[in-house]
Amino acid sequence: MNEQFRILILEDVSEDAELIVDELKLHGINFLFKVVANEEDFKKELNKFEPDLLLSDFSLPMFTGLEAIKYIQKVKPETPVIIVTGSINEETAVMCMKLGADDYVLKTNLTRLGVAVKSALEKKKLKVQKKEAYAALEKAARIINNSPAVAFIWEYKKNWPVKYVSENVQTIFGYSANDFISGNVSYGEVIHKDDIKRVKNESEFFSRGKDYVNFVHRPYRIITKSGEIKWVKDLTGIIRNDVDDIVSMEGILIDITKEIVLEQETERFARIFEESLNEIYVFDVDT
Repeated sequence: MNEQFRILILEDVSEDAELIVDELKLHGINFLFKVVANEEDFKKELNKFEPDLLLSDFSLPMFTGLEAIKYIQKVKPETPVIIVTGSINEETAVMCMKLGADDYVLKTNLTRLGVAVKSALEKKKLKVQKKEAYAALEKAARIINNSPAVAFIWEYKKNWPVKYVSENVQTIFGYSANDFISGNVSYGEVIHKDDIKRVKNESEFFSRGKDYVNFVHRPYRIITKSGEIKWVKDLTGIIRNDVDDIVSMEGILIDITKEIVLEQETERFARIFEESLNEIYVFDVDT
Protein backbone atom coordinates (compact mmCIF):
# COMPACT_ATOMS: atom_id res chain seq x y z
CA MET A 1 0.00 0.00 0.00
CA ASN A 2 1.91 3.07 -1.25
CA GLU A 3 -0.90 5.48 -0.44
CA GLN A 4 -0.50 7.20 2.91
CA PHE A 5 -3.39 6.81 5.34
CA ARG A 6 -4.43 8.65 8.48
CA ILE A 7 -5.20 6.35 11.40
CA LEU A 8 -6.75 7.54 14.65
CA ILE A 9 -6.03 5.30 17.65
CA LEU A 10 -8.42 5.51 20.60
CA GLU A 11 -6.40 3.88 23.38
CA ASP A 12 -5.74 4.93 26.98
CA VAL A 13 -2.74 2.63 27.54
CA SER A 14 0.31 4.15 25.81
CA GLU A 15 2.20 0.82 25.67
CA ASP A 16 -0.70 -0.82 23.83
CA ALA A 17 -0.85 2.10 21.38
CA GLU A 18 2.87 1.65 20.66
CA LEU A 19 2.38 -2.07 20.01
CA ILE A 20 -0.44 -1.27 17.56
CA VAL A 21 1.73 1.24 15.69
CA ASP A 22 4.68 -1.19 15.54
CA GLU A 23 2.45 -3.96 14.22
CA LEU A 24 1.10 -1.76 11.41
CA LYS A 25 4.63 -0.78 10.42
CA LEU A 26 5.61 -4.46 10.24
CA HIS A 27 2.86 -4.94 7.64
CA GLY A 28 4.27 -2.18 5.43
CA ILE A 29 1.30 0.16 5.84
CA ASN A 30 2.18 3.76 5.04
CA PHE A 31 0.36 5.86 7.62
CA LEU A 32 0.24 8.88 9.89
CA PHE A 33 -1.34 8.39 13.29
CA LYS A 34 -2.76 10.18 16.29
CA VAL A 35 -3.38 8.62 19.68
CA VAL A 36 -6.26 9.86 21.83
CA ALA A 37 -7.31 8.54 25.23
CA ASN A 38 -10.68 10.12 25.96
CA GLU A 39 -13.98 11.14 24.40
CA GLU A 40 -13.18 14.84 24.13
CA ASP A 41 -9.90 14.33 22.25
CA PHE A 42 -11.47 11.61 20.12
CA LYS A 43 -14.23 13.90 18.87
CA LYS A 44 -11.81 16.80 18.34
CA GLU A 45 -9.29 14.76 16.30
CA LEU A 46 -12.02 13.06 14.31
CA ASN A 47 -12.74 16.46 12.76
CA LYS A 48 -9.24 17.93 12.84
CA PHE A 49 -7.14 14.91 11.83
CA GLU A 50 -9.81 13.50 9.44
CA PRO A 51 -8.73 9.84 9.76
CA ASP A 52 -9.20 7.19 7.11
CA LEU A 53 -9.62 4.58 9.85
CA LEU A 54 -10.33 4.37 13.58
CA LEU A 55 -8.69 1.74 15.80
CA SER A 56 -10.52 1.77 19.12
CA ASP A 57 -10.10 -0.01 22.41
CA PHE A 58 -13.38 -1.39 23.69
CA SER A 59 -13.15 -0.31 27.31
CA LEU A 60 -11.86 3.10 28.37
CA PRO A 61 -12.32 4.81 31.76
CA MET A 62 -15.10 7.24 30.74
CA PHE A 63 -15.87 6.11 27.17
CA THR A 64 -16.44 2.83 25.33
CA GLY A 65 -15.79 1.41 21.91
CA LEU A 66 -19.55 1.05 21.41
CA GLU A 67 -20.02 4.77 22.00
CA ALA A 68 -17.18 5.53 19.58
CA ILE A 69 -18.81 3.37 16.89
CA LYS A 70 -22.20 5.04 17.39
CA TYR A 71 -20.69 8.51 17.21
CA ILE A 72 -18.60 7.84 14.12
CA GLN A 73 -21.59 6.30 12.34
CA LYS A 74 -23.50 9.48 13.12
CA VAL A 75 -20.91 12.05 11.96
CA LYS A 76 -18.52 10.18 9.60
CA PRO A 77 -20.18 6.91 8.58
CA GLU A 78 -17.72 6.40 5.72
CA THR A 79 -14.84 5.95 8.22
CA PRO A 80 -14.18 2.27 9.03
CA VAL A 81 -13.76 1.17 12.66
CA ILE A 82 -11.78 -1.76 14.03
CA ILE A 83 -12.09 -2.64 17.72
CA VAL A 84 -8.71 -3.59 19.23
CA THR A 85 -9.27 -4.93 22.70
CA GLY A 86 -7.84 -7.17 25.41
CA SER A 87 -10.92 -9.32 25.59
CA ILE A 88 -14.40 -9.37 24.13
CA ASN A 89 -17.17 -11.94 24.29
CA GLU A 90 -18.99 -13.16 21.22
CA GLU A 91 -22.20 -11.30 22.03
CA THR A 92 -20.39 -7.96 22.37
CA ALA A 93 -18.40 -8.60 19.19
CA VAL A 94 -21.62 -9.22 17.26
CA MET A 95 -23.11 -6.04 18.72
CA CYS A 96 -20.06 -4.02 17.58
CA MET A 97 -20.37 -5.38 14.06
CA LYS A 98 -24.11 -4.66 13.94
CA LEU A 99 -23.49 -1.06 15.02
CA GLY A 100 -21.02 -0.58 12.18
CA ALA A 101 -17.58 -1.88 13.19
CA ASP A 102 -15.71 -3.46 10.28
CA ASP A 103 -13.76 -5.93 12.40
CA TYR A 104 -12.32 -6.64 15.84
CA VAL A 105 -8.84 -7.81 16.82
CA LEU A 106 -7.67 -9.12 20.19
CA LYS A 107 -4.54 -7.52 21.65
CA THR A 108 -3.27 -11.04 22.29
CA ASN A 109 -3.39 -11.68 18.51
CA LEU A 110 -2.13 -8.40 16.99
CA THR A 111 -0.54 -10.29 14.08
CA ARG A 112 -4.02 -10.22 12.49
CA LEU A 113 -4.24 -6.43 12.76
CA GLY A 114 -2.35 -5.61 9.55
CA VAL A 115 -4.62 -7.78 7.42
CA ALA A 116 -7.73 -6.37 9.10
CA VAL A 117 -6.57 -2.78 8.52
CA LYS A 118 -5.70 -3.38 4.86
CA SER A 119 -9.07 -5.07 4.29
CA ALA A 120 -10.99 -2.21 5.96
CA LEU A 121 -9.12 0.45 3.97
CA GLU A 122 -9.70 -1.44 0.71
CA LYS A 123 -13.42 -1.75 1.47
CA LYS A 124 -13.57 1.98 2.16
CA LYS A 125 -11.79 2.71 -1.13
CA LEU A 126 -14.29 0.56 -3.04
CA LYS A 127 -17.23 2.28 -1.30
CA VAL A 128 -15.86 5.70 -2.23
CA GLN A 129 -15.33 4.61 -5.84
CA LYS A 130 -18.86 3.19 -5.97
CA LYS A 131 -20.28 6.40 -4.51
CA GLU A 132 -18.35 8.49 -7.04
CA ALA A 133 -19.51 6.24 -9.88
CA TYR A 134 -23.15 6.60 -8.81
CA ALA A 135 -22.72 10.36 -8.54
CA ALA A 136 -21.23 10.46 -12.04
CA LEU A 137 -24.12 8.36 -13.39
CA GLU A 138 -26.68 10.58 -11.72
CA LYS A 139 -24.98 13.65 -13.18
CA ALA A 140 -24.91 12.07 -16.64
CA ALA A 141 -28.59 11.14 -16.30
CA ARG A 142 -29.47 14.72 -15.34
CA ILE A 143 -27.55 16.06 -18.33
CA ILE A 144 -29.28 13.64 -20.71
CA ASN A 145 -32.73 14.21 -19.22
CA ASN A 146 -32.30 17.96 -19.70
CA SER A 147 -31.11 17.57 -23.29
CA PRO A 148 -32.88 16.70 -26.55
CA ALA A 149 -31.02 13.37 -26.67
CA VAL A 150 -32.51 10.11 -25.35
CA ALA A 151 -30.23 7.34 -24.06
CA PHE A 152 -31.11 3.67 -24.61
CA ILE A 153 -29.57 0.32 -23.66
CA TRP A 154 -31.05 -2.51 -25.72
CA GLU A 155 -30.69 -6.24 -25.24
CA TYR A 156 -29.16 -7.91 -28.27
CA LYS A 157 -32.32 -9.90 -28.99
CA LYS A 158 -35.24 -9.86 -31.40
CA ASN A 159 -37.02 -6.49 -31.42
CA TRP A 160 -34.35 -5.04 -29.06
CA PRO A 161 -35.98 -5.25 -25.60
CA VAL A 162 -35.04 -2.16 -23.57
CA LYS A 163 -32.85 -2.59 -20.46
CA TYR A 164 -32.55 1.12 -19.75
CA VAL A 165 -33.85 4.36 -21.20
CA SER A 166 -33.52 7.92 -19.91
CA GLU A 167 -36.58 9.51 -18.34
CA ASN A 168 -36.89 12.12 -21.12
CA VAL A 169 -37.88 9.38 -23.60
CA GLN A 170 -41.49 10.50 -23.31
CA THR A 171 -40.71 13.84 -24.98
CA ILE A 172 -39.93 12.06 -28.26
CA PHE A 173 -41.71 8.72 -28.13
CA GLY A 174 -44.74 9.50 -26.00
CA TYR A 175 -44.08 6.27 -24.08
CA SER A 176 -42.72 6.43 -20.53
CA ALA A 177 -39.41 4.85 -19.51
CA ASN A 178 -41.40 2.19 -17.65
CA ASP A 179 -43.37 1.31 -20.81
CA PHE A 180 -40.09 0.25 -22.42
CA ILE A 181 -38.23 -1.22 -19.43
CA SER A 182 -41.20 -3.30 -18.26
CA GLY A 183 -41.38 -4.94 -21.69
CA ASN A 184 -44.82 -3.56 -22.52
CA VAL A 185 -43.24 -1.97 -25.58
CA SER A 186 -40.08 -3.21 -27.32
CA TYR A 187 -37.96 -0.85 -29.35
CA GLY A 188 -38.51 -2.77 -32.56
CA GLU A 189 -42.25 -2.18 -32.27
CA VAL A 190 -41.93 1.60 -32.53
CA ILE A 191 -39.75 1.65 -35.65
CA HIS A 192 -41.72 2.47 -38.81
CA LYS A 193 -42.64 -0.66 -40.78
CA ASP A 194 -41.00 0.72 -43.92
CA ASP A 195 -37.69 1.32 -42.08
CA ILE A 196 -37.43 -1.67 -39.73
CA LYS A 197 -35.79 -3.99 -42.26
CA ARG A 198 -33.07 -1.45 -43.08
CA VAL A 199 -32.40 -0.72 -39.41
CA LYS A 200 -32.05 -4.46 -38.71
CA ASN A 201 -29.75 -4.92 -41.70
CA GLU A 202 -27.52 -2.06 -40.56
CA SER A 203 -27.32 -3.50 -37.03
CA GLU A 204 -26.48 -6.98 -38.33
CA PHE A 205 -23.84 -5.62 -40.72
CA PHE A 206 -21.96 -3.69 -38.03
CA SER A 207 -22.35 -6.53 -35.52
CA ARG A 208 -20.51 -9.01 -37.74
CA GLY A 209 -17.12 -7.39 -37.47
CA LYS A 210 -15.47 -7.30 -34.05
CA ASP A 211 -13.62 -4.16 -35.09
CA TYR A 212 -16.80 -2.08 -34.90
CA VAL A 213 -17.35 -0.40 -31.56
CA ASN A 214 -20.02 2.06 -32.64
CA PHE A 215 -21.88 3.14 -35.76
CA VAL A 216 -24.51 5.61 -36.95
CA HIS A 217 -27.77 4.46 -38.51
CA ARG A 218 -29.14 6.32 -41.49
CA PRO A 219 -32.04 8.44 -40.17
CA TYR A 220 -35.19 6.39 -39.70
CA ARG A 221 -38.77 6.93 -38.61
CA ILE A 222 -40.43 5.94 -35.35
CA ILE A 223 -44.11 5.88 -34.47
CA THR A 224 -44.97 7.65 -31.22
CA LYS A 225 -47.60 6.50 -28.75
CA SER A 226 -50.09 8.95 -30.30
CA GLY A 227 -49.34 7.64 -33.81
CA GLU A 228 -47.21 10.60 -34.90
CA ILE A 229 -44.30 9.85 -37.23
CA LYS A 230 -40.92 11.26 -36.22
CA TRP A 231 -37.44 11.01 -37.65
CA VAL A 232 -34.50 10.10 -35.39
CA LYS A 233 -30.73 10.04 -35.64
CA ASP A 234 -29.35 6.95 -33.87
CA LEU A 235 -25.72 6.68 -32.70
CA THR A 236 -25.25 3.10 -31.47
CA GLY A 237 -22.44 1.50 -29.46
CA ILE A 238 -21.83 -2.27 -29.39
CA ILE A 239 -21.15 -3.85 -25.97
CA ARG A 240 -19.28 -7.18 -25.93
CA ASN A 241 -18.33 -9.53 -23.10
CA ASP A 242 -14.89 -11.02 -22.40
CA VAL A 243 -15.24 -13.54 -25.24
CA ASP A 244 -16.40 -10.87 -27.72
CA ASP A 245 -20.05 -11.94 -27.77
CA ILE A 246 -22.47 -9.03 -28.08
CA VAL A 247 -24.52 -8.63 -24.91
CA SER A 248 -26.22 -5.31 -25.53
CA MET A 249 -26.25 -2.11 -27.55
CA GLU A 250 -26.21 1.46 -26.28
CA GLY A 251 -27.68 4.31 -28.26
CA ILE A 252 -28.14 8.05 -28.20
CA LEU A 253 -31.18 9.16 -30.20
CA ILE A 254 -31.97 12.68 -31.32
CA ASP A 255 -35.24 13.88 -32.83
CA ILE A 256 -34.36 15.34 -36.25
CA THR A 257 -37.91 15.58 -37.59
CA LYS A 258 -37.73 19.35 -38.14
CA GLU A 259 -34.45 19.05 -40.05
CA ILE A 260 -35.78 16.24 -42.25
CA VAL A 261 -39.04 18.08 -42.97
CA LEU A 262 -37.10 21.26 -43.78
CA GLU A 263 -34.79 19.30 -46.07
CA GLN A 264 -37.74 17.64 -47.81
CA GLU A 265 -39.53 20.99 -48.24
CA THR A 266 -36.35 22.58 -49.61
CA GLU A 267 -35.96 19.76 -52.12
CA ARG A 268 -39.64 20.05 -53.10
CA PHE A 269 -39.41 23.80 -53.73
CA ALA A 270 -36.17 23.30 -55.65
CA ARG A 271 -37.93 20.82 -57.93
CA ILE A 272 -40.89 23.17 -58.41
CA PHE A 273 -38.54 26.01 -59.25
CA GLU A 274 -36.54 23.86 -61.67
CA GLU A 275 -39.71 22.65 -63.39
CA SER A 276 -41.04 26.20 -63.64
CA LEU A 277 -37.90 27.23 -65.49
CA ASN A 278 -38.80 24.78 -68.23
CA GLU A 279 -42.11 26.60 -68.72
CA ILE A 280 -40.59 30.03 -69.26
CA TYR A 281 -40.89 31.35 -72.85
CA VAL A 282 -39.05 34.31 -74.30
CA PHE A 283 -41.04 36.43 -76.80
CA ASP A 284 -39.52 38.87 -79.27
CA VAL A 285 -41.89 41.84 -79.25
CA ASP A 286 -40.50 43.08 -82.56
CA THR A 287 -41.64 40.02 -84.48
